[in-house]
Amino acid sequence: MVDLQTLLRADSQLKWQSGPQEMNLTKVVLPEQAGPGLLSYAFTLEWAQTALSRMAGALVVPASLVASLSESQGTALLVTSDIKHTMALTLKLFDQKQMRFSSAPSTPVAVAATARVSPSAWIGAFAVIGENVSIGANSVIGSHTVIERDSQIGEHCVIHPQVFVGAQTQIGDRCEIHPHTTLGSDGFGYATDRKFRHHKISQLGHVEIEDDVEIGAGCAIDRGALGPTRIRRGTKIDNLSHIAHNVEVGEDTLLAAGFMVAGSTTIGSRNMYGGSCVVTDHVHVGDDVIVGGRSTITNDVKTPGRYGGYPLQPLKSYLRNLALQTHLVDIRKDLQRALKALGLTSTDSQDS
Repeated sequence: MVDLQTLLRADSQLKWQSGPQEMNLTKVVLPEQAGPGLLSYAFTLEWAQTALSRMAGALVVPASLVASLSESQGTALLVTSDIKHTMALTLKLFDQKQMRFSSAPSTPVAVAATARVSPSAWIGAFAVIGENVSIGANSVIGSHTVIERDSQIGEHCVIHPQVFVGAQTQIGDRCEIHPHTTLGSDGFGYATDRKFRHHKISQLGHVEIEDDVEIGAGCAIDRGALGPTRIRRGTKIDNLSHIAHNVEVGEDTLLAAGFMVAGSTTIGSRNMYGGSCVVTDHVHVGDDVIVGGRSTITNDVKTPGRYGGYPLQPLKSYLRNLALQTHLVDIRKDLQRALKALGLTSTDSQDS
């Protein structure tokens, strides 16, 4: 339950417009599910009118809609200049992840005698906490999660059920790791001899996750061969992504689903990658680079900007070339006819 004034304090951009100034809000719902004591967000006029007609307890709308709405005595109308940013700051007030993972107090948990677990941390059923592991204040460890020896989990982290955290992994504060993700698996390193037999190179490094990082479900981040694989502060990684050994990803970077990067590559800060992008090994990508989905990077990218395709090219050029591809057959036929008319060649079965 969240009171209205707490909601307003969570975001300085959020302002009271009309209606009650005091109430308790029990839940966030869609506009068509709105009702007394419930909070809704409306991006469009239609959604806002729907929520008001259902007597929503509180309704958050963008400032551009206020003039088109009639006041409702039972609804606290709240206005913001950036509704998505407001949602990011206020929805977390209703997000009690520990309740999602809750289990009976008597459920067995394996915690090593040398582990240091904050009294305010919460550990779910059948979790395994290894030797010398440190878990900070108010962190939540989901059921069936394994945290191997000498790993560190910061404060206010959420490690969802069935996450694997390999030995010596370091996770900062306020991080969230979603189910079935592996941090600290062995990197893919082999030496191939003359008989084409592959000999594993031991991976002795670790993984470092800085503060405010979120990693989606089903991801794999390999430990370094010797040094660390490092994800810098504020970066967000979508589901089913793979970060190979000794990679460094800069601050505040966004990696959409299916992103893959090979070993020893450095990705700068404030990068954005669309779904299913691939970056090869030993490449350096600078800061402020945006890459369209399904693109591949095989060489250094030193200049900030927008890129796409394979081979990688400026995004505008890539989109133009992509649009032309559907006309290539017709263009080729026209060229063959023109060459024939000039007596330079003749059309043949290639025209079919």
